[in-house]
Amino acid sequence: MLRALRRSRCALPACLLSVLAVTSTALTQSWQDLAGRSRSGIVELRQAVLDASSDALVLLVASHPDDRYLLPAVDLRFVRGARVAVMLASRGGGAQNSLGSETGDALERIRTLEAEAGCMQFDAPVYYLDRPDRGFRRTAAETFGEWGRAETRDRIVQVVREVRPDFVVTTHNAEETHGHDLAVVELLPEAIAAAGDENVKTGAPPHRVRGLFFGSATTSLRPAVVVQGDQFEPNRGAVLRRIAHDLLARCHVSPGWPGSMESVFAAETGFDPVPLPWPTLPDWTNGIPSLFDHEIWPGTDPEANAVRDRLTALREAGDDRQRLLDTAVECLRMLQALDCPTGSEAALRRDRRIEALRRVVLHANAVAIEVDGPAAAVAVPGEQLTLDARIHVGGPRAVDGVRLIDQGNIA
Repeated sequence: MLRALRRSRCALPACLLSVLAVTSTALTQSWQDLAGRSRSGIVELRQAVLDASSDALVLLVASHPDDRYLLPAVDLRFVRGARVAVMLASRGGGAQNSLGSETGDALERIRTLEAEAGCMQFDAPVYYLDRPDRGFRRTAAETFGEWGRAETRDRIVQVVREVRPDFVVTTHNAEETHGHDLAVVELLPEAIAAAGDENVKTGAPPHRVRGLFFGSATTSLRPAVVVQGDQFEPNRGAVLRRIAHDLLARCHVSPGWPGSMESVFAAETGFDPVPLPWPTLPDWTNGIPSLFDHEIWPGTDPEANAVRDRLTALREAGDDRQRLLDTAVECLRMLQALDCPTGSEAALRRDRRIEALRRVVLHANAVAIEVDGPAAAVAVPGEQLTLDARIHVGGPRAVDGVRLIDQGNIA
């Protein structure tokens, strides 16, 4: 897949605005599907306020692009405000193609773009283990014969150390019938343990997650976490499993119609903790790590209390755009003044909240960005690509300058 990233940032008095532009030749996704327009409106504003109240990050793991990780993803993002990243073992090239005759690499390109478009709906970057998918396999052993057990473990370690999530979650469990899913279930505990072991030199510095969770098996009597699929999400006007099903049906087109909502996503989906070599949290709903934890926060208690008070005021502002704008700018200044060592956990968590607060400013000021390019544009490294950008401002503050920052990369 070719993915060109370019962010256009418009200077408000205390805010940077960004847009992601992606080009593709895939038949299943349009420019707009892949973020030719920035999100805007009241739903995005409320999501940004929710995001500013949390700095947790969860890594969701699945075998294939259209697996059922979408339900916990929408629960974590839209209900809890946690950040989500997705790790896929394969790009799904062994599945059926209801769109045409593409197979192998050509189908994998289509399904990769579907995964990117789907995960973009809940702001999740996607990491690929790039294990081969040659169709259905019955056992983990058969799967490892194609994947390479040690190579797959090392790649998982690299991703976990790069992402540095608080929790790792998969809907797969030991009762799966697909060998790919069974391989993920068998290997994850070992790889997560290795990612936290300083004696394992693969990839970045060690990282210990606070918990690893598998989907509950039928023998589970009381799951540690239950995602209520019929919980109504008022901002998007649907229950969680309807949101997940619509996302699956709209973005993951090539495998064909996924079936009814009830056949794909249960009313309740349970998750159970998996033991690791160090103490972990029993679930991901209580005791979630935060920037304001004493062992993480780099400032003084009065400073922490002041920021917390301002974030509380942000949530209490409701839909009052002027109050949201002013309070978010104040929060931004306080967090940006915080002295966090580069690369530290405090810096990572602070930056997640800063990014959310910038979105609050953007949406409270009713700023929308559109990027258009040639209909069949393909982004190629080193070649020029002409894009037209429009900035719409409907809020109380004028945009007093524009900065374009080229952060292109090819994935």
